[in-house]
Amino acid sequence: MVTGIERRNIAANQGYVESVAFSQDGQYVASVGSSGGNCILWDAARGTKIREFTGHKNRLMSVVFAPNGKLLATSSSDRTVLFWDVARLLDQ
Repeated sequence: MVTGIERRNIAANQGYVESVAFSQDGQYVASVGSSGGNCILWDAARGTKIREFTGHKNRLMSVVFAPNGKLLATSSSDRTVLFWDVARLLDQ
């Protein structure tokens, strides 16, 4: 049953949020925004920051989890795509 009730509010990024992605199991959310070249990985249930990925030189445009959930890809206006090994991070 769809209720339209807000489940969680995360102040994800400074500025505006450009893109978000849920992991396939729904446990994690990744967000990118206008505040620079950082991607933030969140615990979806708690709304707490797990990790911030840095490496792009300009604003991030999009974020997506790989179908197997082991990689996170971010794209930037600096014309690069970076891949992040989240499986190793989450196994710790």
